[in-house]
Parts: sequence; structure tokens; C-alpha cells
Amino acid sequence: MAELVSKAYAEALFEVGLEMDKLDALKEEFGYVVEQFAAFPELLNLYKSPQIQNTEKKDIVKSIFSTSISAELMNLLNILIDKSRTEYAERIFAAYVEFLEHHKKESTAFVKSVVPLTELQEKNLIDKLQLMTGKKIFINSVIDPLLIGGVMVKIGDQVMDGSLKLKISEMKDSLTQIVI
Repeated sequence: MAELVSKAYAEALFEVGLEMDKLDALKEEFGYVVEQFAAFPELLNLYKSPQIQNTEKKDIVKSIFSTSISAELMNLLNILIDKSRTEYAERIFAAYVEFLEHHKKESTAFVKSVVPLTELQEKNLIDKLQLMTGKKIFINSVIDPLLIGGVMVKIGDQVMDGSLKLKISEMKDSLTQIVI
């Protein structure tokens, strides 16, 4: 249900952005709103709270964001308030980014590694992923010492796990299958 709702609102915002030639601007604005919700959890709690009247929520959102976001995004935030869908804001943003990336034939690869990738490693990874997906790839790297070694890459729903942690786990599983 949450995914369906998020995609419906994201698609509507995407269509508005496409019609008005504001796709990237809406992404930046919406990203800013989501960042503010993450930075100030009390603001997000207020935005989601069923105990605060909708008109009061709209006034607060307007006073905080009116100078930094467009009327189109403000309208979406108000609709989410009216329809009691405020808890989906972050998911709607993520779905909007997916629509935008698909439209532009781009994708973000979320890469986990034990140590930072060198420029050459990152370039080689981007080249391979672009060849594999047919899309322009951007890398979002995270260091994860629990991987032990290797790399884990996630693009959309697809996960490519080349981590040492996975290989050790697979080896352990195969060893436990051996009957003596």
C-alpha cells in the first residue's frame, strides 16, 4: 500500500515537473524538505501529527518553506496534509527520484566497501555498471567495515554482492551441508 501511494503522488509531481520543465528544480526542493525533516525530527513529527489541525500544519509548513520551495511542491505538501498521507513524504521523494532517473536514463548505484574506492576503481565500476544497465550511473559510496572485504552494489531493486562476508557465509553453509 505504501509503495503504491508513494508512486502515485511521485508520478503526479513528476508529470507537473515535466509539463513545467522543472524536474530537476523539484528534485532539489523536495530533497531540501526531506533533509529538513531528517535534521529536525520534531518538525517531521509535527507534520505527521494527527493531533494538530490541518490548517495549523499548513501554516507552519508555509512559514518554514514558502521562500525555498515552489508553489507546486507546497501544493503537494498541503495535499499530503489534507489526505492524511504525511508519513509518505520521504517515500514519495524516493519514488520521484526513481521516476526522474528513469526519464533521464540515469541511476544511482549505492556502493558499500570496507575502504574508500580509488578514483580508478570508481571509474571502472561506473563503466561496468553503465555497460550493464545502459544508463548513466552515479555512485553513492558508504564505508562498511562489516563487509570484511569486497564490494556490495545496489541499483534500484538489484543487489550485486561481491563481499567477503557473503562468500564466507556461503562457504559456511556449504560446509554444514557436507555429510560425513
